[in-house]
Amino acid sequence: MKKLLLLAAALCSAGMSAAEEKNLFEDKFEDTEKWFKNPACEKSDGGGRFEIVENGKSGKCLKIVTNDKQTFMFNTSQPIPAKPDSTIRISFYVKGHGSVSISPMGRTTDKTIYLNELVGEGEKISTTDWKEISFIIPLKDPNEGVKFDKIMLRMNLFPGSELLIDDFRITEKQP
Repeated sequence: MKKLLLLAAALCSAGMSAAEEKNLFEDKFEDTEKWFKNPACEKSDGGGRFEIVENGKSGKCLKIVTNDKQTFMFNTSQPIPAKPDSTIRISFYVKGHGSVSISPMGRTTDKTIYLNELVGEGEKISTTDWKEISFIIPLKDPNEGVKFDKIMLRMNLFPGSELLIDDFRITEKQP
């Protein structure tokens, strides 16, 4: 009980309570099973490449390289349960140089709803040390009346990027 109280106190001092966020998705990039290369990036001068490499923040990590004309897009391979009108936090660690943005998509049984076309609009990264970046995204349905119960994500890396990504997490803010 004492350890639980200490944990709750530590979380509160960090600006959130233990009940505020629910974990929806996590990937430490031991493999690429949870992601796939978006076919649309093939139209962008080959769209770059991604692979699992050693030397991650916590074991292996994802390495993504684009040339000066390529934009690389990759998506989560499975829908992630989420509530419409909730707020999610996407966080991960990066190292290297480049620009990255996130595109969340709501999913119903038969359609994809683009919720926010680009979040981050090319968050510029240049670091030789691991740095955590995060995006706070309200999941608002732009098409009134269309309800979704899952999301998928597309991560976009812009031309001239060479980044290592590790410890990817999606949490949902609880009411």
